[in-house]
Amino acid sequence: MLEVSIRVFSCVGKSALYPDYHEYLQLVQRDLGREVKAYMRETEDTEIHQYYSLSPFYYLEIRFLKRMRAGSSVMCVSESAEDYAEGFPLPRIFQKWIYRYVRRFLNSLDFIVVSDIRVEDKLRTEGVNLPVFYTIPEKEAEGQMAKSRLWLELYRKMENRCRV
Repeated sequence: MLEVSIRVFSCVGKSALYPDYHEYLQLVQRDLGREVKAYMRETEDTEIHQYYSLSPFYYLEIRFLKRMRAGSSVMCVSESAEDYAEGFPLPRIFQKWIYRYVRRFLNSLDFIVVSDIRVEDKLRTEGVNLPVFYTIPEKEAEGQMAKSRLWLELYRKMENRCRV
């Protein structure tokens, strides 16, 4: 059975940059329950870590995982780093700092899941080129089971990458 650790810094659902983790947990429990176990506790030792927060603590954790070759990281991203930073009602200088941090955080990941190829293209033009991009459409034409199969396929790729 595949085990995934869900990293959530706050219990707020959806952010402008990443989707609501509650929807993902429902998908795992409903469709992938026999093949995937998702943990919300950070003490669980898993090879796959899925992030729903840009916390600096998680940035350090991702770098540690890479350095120790102890796991694989993924994040769902729904908009570009620039669009996310511009959403803060702050002076431009702080928005630039947030933009640079978001780019650095995203580049530290192993995989980024996008629902639209345009988001991937925009992120690549912003300099987010290190992670492997994987597309899982938000509204899958074949329904939720097709979306679930895409997640399972991604997790298997991540698991294989950890074992190499």
